[in-house]
Amino acid sequence: MNTETGKICIVLPVYNAESFLDKCIHSILRQTYKNWELILVDDGSKDASSKICDFFSEKYENIRTIHQENAGVSAARNRGIQEASGEFIVFVDSDDWVSDNMLELLTSNQKKNDADFTMGNANIVGKNAQVIGCYASENLSLNQDEFWKHFGRLYSETLLNSPWAKLYRTDIIQKNNLQFDLSRSLGEDLLFNLNYYQYCSRFCFFPTPIYYYRSVTPSSLTNRFQPDKTKIEYELLVAVKDYCNKWNCLDENLHYLNTTFFRRTYTQIQQILSSSIPFHEKKVAILNIINQYLPKSFLEEIDIVSFHNKLVVFMIRHQYISLLSAWIFIKNFIKH
Repeated sequence: MNTETGKICIVLPVYNAESFLDKCIHSILRQTYKNWELILVDDGSKDASSKICDFFSEKYENIRTIHQENAGVSAARNRGIQEASGEFIVFVDSDDWVSDNMLELLTSNQKKNDADFTMGNANIVGKNAQVIGCYASENLSLNQDEFWKHFGRLYSETLLNSPWAKLYRTDIIQKNNLQFDLSRSLGEDLLFNLNYYQYCSRFCFFPTPIYYYRSVTPSSLTNRFQPDKTKIEYELLVAVKDYCNKWNCLDENLHYLNTTFFRRTYTQIQQILSSSIPFHEKKVAILNIINQYLPKSFLEEIDIVSFHNKLVVFMIRHQYISLLSAWIFIKNFIKH
């Protein structure tokens, strides 16, 4: 497919997002960089989202709406990739919004570094659309070898796994037939990015927040208790290690990767403890996670600094589930 130089195609999957979609689209309309097209992929919405998409595409020449049967966010993104005609692709989620200068900052940093992959930062938004934090980030310009040597730290500290707040080259995606995995509802973003990274010669990172990520929405999978989540996270850990092995940089990245896996697994344990299932079922689920994925040999390899984390590791190592539950309850009570 022919691509227009400098043009950015923004791919925005939409499913039952009527509460957030208007704010999201208006934030794109306010972009200071003007050479863009918005592709709205309505993934079989049952609410007013379809009508909202049609309204904007009828009013603005650079907004297109594609309606399809519900097939999931990965299928919607893949359809957007298929339709993209610009030099670059940006992904946005319908329940989030972006800064007015997102595209301008992405393109200026890309041009300055001749980057194949460009990433800004994101603000984390809680209830009532209030900013409650942001991701770690820094100014970096890396070649491919440097990127993989830094990968573990970047993976641990930044938003490398997500598709948003990033600028992708369309030709890299389309020529290599890169797609989001339709069989996954968790981790498909990371796997897509890992595939993309291997074709990049230059990587650029800048710390300015350009994206507003809603951490709590009805559609978000991030904060839910999912029985298979730890298994999926472990599969992703194996995939990441395989890529690092391929680039001969596993040893320098290993403690970052293992620590990140532990942190995410501990989050899953917290979600189990806060769920509504009976405590004996919680205990069985947590013990299964510990026995399968957090053996003592693994816990010895992770990088733990704070007193809280050291205490958590101690309780997990000795399988003191009741004590761990009480400790988490006390910590949350003090926090709130």
